Amino acid sequence: MMSLADKDNMASTKPSPQGVTMPFDQRLVDSQLLELTLEEKVSLLGGSGFATTTGVPRLGIESMKITEGVNGVKNPMMIDSGDAVGDVLAGKGPRTVCFPSTSCFGATWDVELIRDLGEALAQQARQKGITTIMGPGVNLHRDPRGGRNFEYFSEDPLLTGWLAAAMINGIQANGVGACLKHFVGNEAEDYRRAYNVVDPTGGQALRELYLAAFQEALRRSDPVAVMTSYNKVDGVHTSESPLIEKILRSEWNYTGAVQSDWFGTASTVESILAGQDLEMPGPPIWRGQRLVNAVKEGKVTEAQIDARARKMLEWINRTTSTSSCPQSASEDDNTEAISVSRKIAAEGIVLLKNDANVLPLDLTKPVRVTVCGLPAVDSPVGGGGSSLAPPISVKQPLDCIRDLHSNAALVDYTGGVNMHKTVPLLPPQLMRNPEDGTQTVKVSYFNDTSSTAILHENIATAQVMMLGHVKPGIDESGFSYVMSTSLLAPHDGTHTIGVRSTGSYQLLINGVEVLSAPAFVANAEDLLFTPFKLEKSIVYPMKAGQSYALELRVHDQKSPKQKPNEPGAYASALCFNEEHSSEKAIAEAAESAARSDVAIVFAGRNAEHECEGADLPDISIPGDQVQMIQRVAAKSKKTIVVLFGGGAMDVSPFVDSVDAILFAHYPGQEGGAAIADVLTGKINPSGKLPMTWPRRLEDVSTFKHFPAVRDPDGTVTLPLTEGLEVGYRRDWAQVEGGARYLFGYGLSYTSFSCTNLNVQPSTVDFKDSTAHIIVNLTLTNKGPMAGSEVVQVYIAPSRKTGSLDNSRKTQTVTALKGFKKVALKAGDSASVEIILPAKGSLSYWNTATSKWRIAKGAYTVSIGSGADALSKDLMVAEDVEWLHL
Repeated sequence: MMSLADKDNMASTKPSPQGVTMPFDQRLVDSQLLELTLEEKVSLLGGSGFATTTGVPRLGIESMKITEGVNGVKNPMMIDSGDAVGDVLAGKGPRTVCFPSTSCFGATWDVELIRDLGEALAQQARQKGITTIMGPGVNLHRDPRGGRNFEYFSEDPLLTGWLAAAMINGIQANGVGACLKHFVGNEAEDYRRAYNVVDPTGGQALRELYLAAFQEALRRSDPVAVMTSYNKVDGVHTSESPLIEKILRSEWNYTGAVQSDWFGTASTVESILAGQDLEMPGPPIWRGQRLVNAVKEGKVTEAQIDARARKMLEWINRTTSTSSCPQSASEDDNTEAISVSRKIAAEGIVLLKNDANVLPLDLTKPVRVTVCGLPAVDSPVGGGGSSLAPPISVKQPLDCIRDLHSNAALVDYTGGVNMHKTVPLLPPQLMRNPEDGTQTVKVSYFNDTSSTAILHENIATAQVMMLGHVKPGIDESGFSYVMSTSLLAPHDGTHTIGVRSTGSYQLLINGVEVLSAPAFVANAEDLLFTPFKLEKSIVYPMKAGQSYALELRVHDQKSPKQKPNEPGAYASALCFNEEHSSEKAIAEAAESAARSDVAIVFAGRNAEHECEGADLPDISIPGDQVQMIQRVAAKSKKTIVVLFGGGAMDVSPFVDSVDAILFAHYPGQEGGAAIADVLTGKINPSGKLPMTWPRRLEDVSTFKHFPAVRDPDGTVTLPLTEGLEVGYRRDWAQVEGGARYLFGYGLSYTSFSCTNLNVQPSTVDFKDSTAHIIVNLTLTNKGPMAGSEVVQVYIAPSRKTGSLDNSRKTQTVTALKGFKKVALKAGDSASVEIILPAKGSLSYWNTATSKWRIAKGAYTVSIGSGADALSKDLMVAEDVEWLHL
């Protein structure tokens, strides 16, 4: 039976590469399955640790190491050590090459480059002994407030699917597996473990947008695994959803394994019957002895266990077979990965505004430059949550700008305003252990049944973290602990001291209680991703060089009520933030800008603001950063703004008063160098927005029904009320002022023109089951320097009279159906051909028949989606229904 990747390959600029299928030995799998006991089969269906699956050593069946991710491959060994789970998930721990955010990948629109990324990720994984990378994620940017948008490619399923497939093929061609996620409907973070996705369109929105992103990826790739999401769809958890067998396996013929997200399995019997193969992490909650008992009680047959165990054996065989894997790379050889990271960061930068060609800057001349904003010296490499990787090193924008200036002394840095959403952890350099003077915190643990400490330890970070476990000897039914260290004040000032704790506590400074709080019943999501919910703080006057004794007494650490599929969470943190005057920073920046030829303001968001586990409240730029931009622009001769973030931001307060705006996404560890290269013209920007930026949040179609909210009866519903009108698919011509920047928008230092558009055939005949639409045009670089342009092909029902029958009223949107990124030297032209499969490019989901349908009538093929886009019409002479395979 052919895989989906072999069937009806979709539009491409050349014949689509087949998905890289990692082979396995069927006879070996058959023999292993016959030799396994029931208990061993069941053991394969649950993890053995936080990042490892279960093996069967007596049969030579290996455990797999699986880990995040596509923005930086984390080392799973530290995760499985237990105590460090929280640190690693929060982007700490062993260093690795940190790539840009996935939304930056989307902005490159470069299939070949993203395949190169996949190869670099595989090399990074092999260094660490990892068999499968958890990613890429192909959920969509449904709303600009989506807290995890930075971790996903785009608002469009075709762009998302093509790039995801390229990454998967690059990973798997190098002997490492990839796991496509999160199937399906995880477009919001608030209440993500509880909300129920409901599609009022009768399934059309799910089919044409949210499922389509997975289908596009699976047409061109064959990942070893697919991960289910936390949410429900139509009232059923995805881990036990009929979508697994009905659509993923039966309709799309996906033959790989299906695993849960971490703590995302919701049942024992139902998840097995639905076709979910693996529960993560381990030890399992729902599998193990529970599942063995279910078989013995007749709730699950052994044949059903065999089907799931077979998928696990195939996955293990694919990724641990030395015959399919090259030799491991040297741990010191990160050169290629770093180069790919820098190239993606540069190609993903989107030039949003460039009045009077203020960019590129010529820094070979004695140009006086003011740089301001904390991201200039503390670049946010990624968004928050499980994808955040600890970088090997970070290229800071200020350093890179100075490196490219002919006289670095002419580059003045004035600082920036506070960007923190939470009070940072007390830094080690300010800590002094009361017993030995080391830069550590002393922690003493007590069980409630005894007044004598059962454990003492010195920790290098000012945080106790126990996630899903407690330390040896601690009684989980009730315990307490004391954290003590001295804080060495760095400067005179009224500084902020904060505490985040899941237990009740008293904070003492020099023996005097200054802060207390009752116990906070926190789950793992609160602890890892929304720590601001746990935080309380005070301001405290201090003298430079003076030592202040801190003692945090934490009580009532009893296990909070948790759902069975959520880990217990116990933690406390000592936090510190030095006094910082925003007004002083803004005034200094404005004064420096007045003396300079150009001012560059670095602003935006960081991992505290955009993080897995929580959606954004709005699209504003946080804190006093907008005020800094406005004050600098009022004084500067020329003002350039560089924005960091995972998606759309409100630039209305300053867009008309600045000269240029660059959107850098979260650019990874090499982002500073990439930004400097683009600012100075060493690289011509070619990024195109993978998401639409509205002028006002209330203009987006999801404004009134995003994010999810809890109803009075305790249920949480996330309706897809806007249907297909997501992002650029909305009719922005009907919105006052239109969008600020549409999907696919991005300026260049040169200019391009498209001419000679030709679309063949003019009438599509579906008697030919392989009918294609061939789009030809001439692309010319009319400007002064080499650059790249993305040719974007959109198709929509024609707005001319008599275009379509009434059955197609639900599809009046323009949709991307193909694209190609083309590099041209100044003055050069190239003939561009893009081949589109006719059925896939013209069909819609017919809710009446639950099939894909093509309505007879006229359609418009256009290059670009603006009012001045080149376009040609083509005709469909008859109605067609098909299975979209």
